[in-house]
Amino acid sequence: MRTNFLSSNKWMVVLAITLTSFATANATIIFYKKNASEVIFKLDKGLMSVKICKADLIEVKYTILNTITEKKSLVINNTYNGKVPFTLSSNQVEFIITTSRLIIHVNKSTNAISYFDKKGNVITA
Repeated sequence: MRTNFLSSNKWMVVLAITLTSFATANATIIFYKKNASEVIFKLDKGLMSVKICKADLIEVKYTILNTITEKKSLVINNTYNGKVPFTLSSNQVEFIITTSRLIIHVNKSTNAISYFDKKGNVITA
C-alpha cells in the first residue's frame, strides 16, 4: 500500500512541474523601437504597439504576426495624428512611458501594462 502512495505522489510532482513549466511560458520583450507617436515592442511571440494619441489616451495593439496591420480601431474613432510629447525610460523590470498626464509601465518579462496617473495612483493594471 505504501508503494502505491509514493508512486502516486511522484506522478503528482511530475504533473505539477509539467503544468508549472507551461504556466511560466516566456513572454519577454526582445527589443523596442520608439518613434514620434509610439513605441513598438518586438516580443518573442509577436509585436505590441503603444501609441500615444493624447496625453491621457493610449492605444495598445498586439499581434502574433510580424507586422501590425492598420485596421480601423473599434475603440478610437479619431486619427490623432498630432505629436504628443512623451518620454521612454527603463529599469531592470520594465519600460516606463511618461506623458504630461499618464505613466505607463510595460513589464519586460510578462508584457503586462499598468497605467498610473501623475501622482502614482493606479488607474488600471
